[in-house]
Amino acid sequence: MCFSTITIIIDEQKSLVGTQKSLGFFNSAIRSKYTLFGVSAVTTGILAGFGLNFLLQFIFQKGIGLLYIVGIPEMYFDVVPAAGISMIEILVAIAATYAACHTLLKLSAVELVSGQASLKRVRKRAAKSKNVKKGASIYSRLIRRNMLNDIVRVIISVVIISASCSMIGAGFTLKFAFSDMIDNQLTDVYKYDVSINYPTGKDFEDEIKKTEELIAESGAVYSKAGSSITIYHVGDLKEYSTVTILNSMAHPDYYSVIDYFTGEEMKIPEDGVLIQSRLYERTGLEVGDKITLYKPDLGKVDVEVKGVYNNYVGRDLVMSDSAYKKFTGEDFVNNVMFIKLKGADVNELEEQLRNVFPEATVNTPQSVRDSYKVLSMIYDMIVLILTGFAILMSIFILSNLTNIFVARRRKELIVMRVNGFSTKQCIGYLTKETVATTFISFIIAVVVGIFMAKLMISFIETDYTMYERSVSIKSWIFAIGMETIFAGIIDYLAFRKVKNLKVTDINE
Repeated sequence: MCFSTITIIIDEQKSLVGTQKSLGFFNSAIRSKYTLFGVSAVTTGILAGFGLNFLLQFIFQKGIGLLYIVGIPEMYFDVVPAAGISMIEILVAIAATYAACHTLLKLSAVELVSGQASLKRVRKRAAKSKNVKKGASIYSRLIRRNMLNDIVRVIISVVIISASCSMIGAGFTLKFAFSDMIDNQLTDVYKYDVSINYPTGKDFEDEIKKTEELIAESGAVYSKAGSSITIYHVGDLKEYSTVTILNSMAHPDYYSVIDYFTGEEMKIPEDGVLIQSRLYERTGLEVGDKITLYKPDLGKVDVEVKGVYNNYVGRDLVMSDSAYKKFTGEDFVNNVMFIKLKGADVNELEEQLRNVFPEATVNTPQSVRDSYKVLSMIYDMIVLILTGFAILMSIFILSNLTNIFVARRRKELIVMRVNGFSTKQCIGYLTKETVATTFISFIIAVVVGIFMAKLMISFIETDYTMYERSVSIKSWIFAIGMETIFAGIIDYLAFRKVKNLKVTDINE
């Protein structure tokens, strides 16, 4: 921002700078005025950033209040990193101001006042560059020369477009990684359409029987399974978990257990336990290792790990009914039904199940999604914030850089018009360079953005969530598409000035 803004200001004030030099002002004195402008602008931005910090903390507090019944964290401000970041930004502003003023301040007072800028040195460097091949087309050679002559502006343009595209792509990647995580759990692990967890015992025998009859009458089919709360203990880690007890014969049709390493369907072992993927990643438990589990009576038992399976949501451990009996020493009792609709209406069946068995918990795909609705809204907000920042960067920085680009090509464009080039051809000439710059930016954005998104996902994943980790192609299609639209609008507005160029402007 400092570079682009000060470049525009100092280009417009060439005559003033030339007059100051002719009156004996040193370059350092002239530069200090623009440095003060840059530093004061950045300082204002830093203060605004501190205000935004407290606003985001306030939004986060509200989100925590909706998700958890816990004490809401207080507002926090750490002076040391804030001061360090502020100092870095001020130094960057000083460096950007120096870069913006450097070339112009090397010119003599006569050249500045007359408007004649000496480009012999940079053109000589461009002519010697290996990148400018003699066999290339005139357009290609001109574009390469221009990019080398204006390398600082080109680099900053690439950085801004890359940063904007990376932010949008990373934001969409996080959003889709979260939503795909839920989809993966509902499609890759849960093969059923509805589940019902119910209490057992003689007091509920009638309700269980009526539930089974209701499912049969609706045309749906079901398989019984079990669910039990336990605590696992690995090293210093001790957490609660759910043990899902499956019938080794029926489980693939209702509950899929995919091997974490091979991607193939696993058989439920007759003894031992299958641990979920995030537990393996956090603890490094291998097949054959022992994990300590607590029985319902809180007695501890060491159980052998028989495999690792892909699980995206929850801390579920998986056992067969026979393995659970060996683990607890008690007979296994079904307390879960996995239901496949087979054409039955999910909403109608859900309502009937709740009426027949009020004490049971009925879960549908929609209810699972609803349980993560607040988190989904937070990710939507992240996407909006990152996209908003990208738009602001495009408007305030990229537009300035594009206007600088057009201003520095003004004489060249006037000569082209005098030599018979149409306005459309002149704009096409400018467009070729912006397309080349944008294309390079997109390559950098995708490479950096994919790495950045993976790093963010690794930090965000909890002990019971495994986000979708594959590259989200649709995220980068959205990001590149949106940034192309932003850049296209900015180029269109800046390139409209070409049709207003006059021959008499060549000496300005």
